[in-house]
Amino acid sequence: MATTPPGEARSSRYPVVFRTEEDGQVAGALVITDHDIVLSGRGRGKGSIERTIPCADIERARIGHEPGERLNGHATVVLDRRGGTPVLIAPYGVQLLHEIHELLAALGSHRSPAAARVDLVVPLKPGSRERARELVADGPPFELSGFAEHQVYLGADDVVFSFAGPEVERAVQQAMTRPEVWRAGIAWRRCIAGRPEAAPPGFDPADGRELIFSWP
Repeated sequence: MATTPPGEARSSRYPVVFRTEEDGQVAGALVITDHDIVLSGRGRGKGSIERTIPCADIERARIGHEPGERLNGHATVVLDRRGGTPVLIAPYGVQLLHEIHELLAALGSHRSPAAARVDLVVPLKPGSRERARELVADGPPFELSGFAEHQVYLGADDVVFSFAGPEVERAVQQAMTRPEVWRAGIAWRRCIAGRPEAAPPGFDPADGRELIFSWP
């Protein structure tokens, strides 16, 4: 792991194998700074590759447990990106796995007050999952002014509407009073099984759910 000269931004460098949807599997290096991560290396038949992922794009970092989340048979840190496909990162040396996981998890948790979030969990009736997907594909029924981010996650029996912004709670309350939202609610009546509920602190909308809409 590289040291940082005085006066320069802190960074940590690790030899890794990583896999992205864009590049496939690449042997190279992971550099973690205070604001982003950089993955670089040489891809098979693609020459030099460098990917920069800003802190704001990191949804969460987790240790992969599924067979498809291993690289060359080794455990990986899975980096879930907002609006992007996951990145798999396998360090050279299993002892570094948890160190990298902790650093990336901390990087993804650096949320400013502008990124305060509200998650609304809506229970779905059995068999209504694909209809909910169709309704979300039409986009939100109101302008997203007042919000910094908006995502929708589809689960097996619920759909989560996630909003972020400087005064997100007030913005959500105002949005719920708009006539266009009530009109859109008519189309959802056959899908929803109960009232939307605000998720508790620490709730992860991406846990076991598919990201089906992301703005911006």
